[in-house]
Amino acid sequence: MEKLETKRFIFGVIILLLCMLPVWFKYAGQQEKATDEHTSERTVSDKEIEFFNADNWSVFSSRSIEAIVDKYNQMICDVDEESIYDVSDNSWGGKPGSLSGKTLDAVLNSINYFRFLEGVPELSLNSGENTRLQAAAYINSLSEQMNSIWTTRPEEMPVELYRLGVNAKPDMVTRTASLSEAVRDSLKGGLADDKLLQNRMPLLSYKLKEVSFGYYLGTFACDSYAGPENDMLYAFTAYPSPGAFPANDIDKDSSAWHIELNDKMIVCSDAADIQVDIADVNDNVVYRRTAGNGLCVQDGLIAFNPPKEEGDMYSHSYVVKVSGLSTLSGREAVIKYTVSFFDRNDYMDSEIVSIEFEPARIYLPQGISDENLKEVLPKQVHIILENGSTSDADVPGWAKRVSGTSGIDDDTYIAVIDPDTVSRYAVDSDRLLQSVSLDIVRYESGAELDRKTDEDGNTVLSVKSVFDDIAGVSWYYLDDDGLKFISDRESIIPDAEDKERVYAAFVKRKDTLWMVIEK
Repeated sequence: MEKLETKRFIFGVIILLLCMLPVWFKYAGQQEKATDEHTSERTVSDKEIEFFNADNWSVFSSRSIEAIVDKYNQMICDVDEESIYDVSDNSWGGKPGSLSGKTLDAVLNSINYFRFLEGVPELSLNSGENTRLQAAAYINSLSEQMNSIWTTRPEEMPVELYRLGVNAKPDMVTRTASLSEAVRDSLKGGLADDKLLQNRMPLLSYKLKEVSFGYYLGTFACDSYAGPENDMLYAFTAYPSPGAFPANDIDKDSSAWHIELNDKMIVCSDAADIQVDIADVNDNVVYRRTAGNGLCVQDGLIAFNPPKEEGDMYSHSYVVKVSGLSTLSGREAVIKYTVSFFDRNDYMDSEIVSIEFEPARIYLPQGISDENLKEVLPKQVHIILENGSTSDADVPGWAKRVSGTSGIDDDTYIAVIDPDTVSRYAVDSDRLLQSVSLDIVRYESGAELDRKTDEDGNTVLSVKSVFDDIAGVSWYYLDDDGLKFISDRESIIPDAEDKERVYAAFVKRKDTLWMVIEK
């Protein structure tokens, strides 16, 4: 009987398991399906976003700062205002329609320098249109001077040339102080909502192949011509461009940044979807630009207002990320690149105009050895170059040159400057580095330390009663090994256990250093 019950129990368990199999298979299938769907969605999601990271593009990543500076030196040339025109035979300073070849080359090179920065091909000159643009610049210049639309042909202007100028409608007309500044002023443009920003596109667009321009008395007129094919290799161009970028070539406070999309790769369906984040690598601040908040979109051009940074020029690096775009196939597109600003002046040869150091003169009591000065002599000099750049050079020692004047023992020391620490861009034609001098003047007496007793009965040494215009005090004591530093405080409490110790204070006063000792 027991065996029969056991068999029935086992049989029932088997039947129950068999009944549960469909449920288990269904559950397992749903779990497997759910896992596959999740994996599929993740994979599709990754594939739907296409990243365009310009930091990896060789046109920028392989370009050094030195190469950029060399290009600047080769291509940027300030045109002599006296040689702009081939003919100067009328009261306006030049015959309209006759820019000199030197002028045409200089301005074209200026444009192509900025196109080099952007990573797009150089433009060639469409000389057949230059007469028309020169006439347009001439008429616009006169109109500006008269504060009216010029409707009367100037007497010295040929009829056909006048008609060319009146009917010309240049892509860009800008007024600038001189021809040498025309291109650079145009590229600085304005903020994102400023029409001046449009001046960049006749010069920087990747679609352009040729350019024509004219200039007359402060007015620059320009036309540009696109090629039949878009042969751009990259998804976008940017200004300032990815990689190293000279901060000298953009106005930090009033020049918008821009991106031009390659219409064969990326499109902007709705400007309201675009978001630009500019992350300051140095201090981790992120500036966000959206439609209505410092961002404008027009004809494949995304312009956005710059980040904020202290100083006259950019010195930080910024990561720019643009979202809300799409590829031609409909996938989401994200643009990313890093701009690393540098000061071009720091990488250009320039004459040394002055050298500064402190102090320039040291006053010592009679009887104090020059050897005791090693601790306080200047260890560096500050070099100022003609282009505004500065650098420091090490001074490992000073060579003595003895001279006597007016009965005062006046010793002059010449700096021995370490040449390896001098900027390689510093040009020293006048040998200023070899003539950096420091005077040591001996005085008989008069300047002594002031000794007082504080409320606790301690002896206090001070120099306040000796000089009124103290910039700083460094305290030392003298022993057989020379000066030993103690403190930078205004006063000290001498070591009561060492009655024989000689205390000295070096007092900074403007560009002089006085050594005062306790007698």
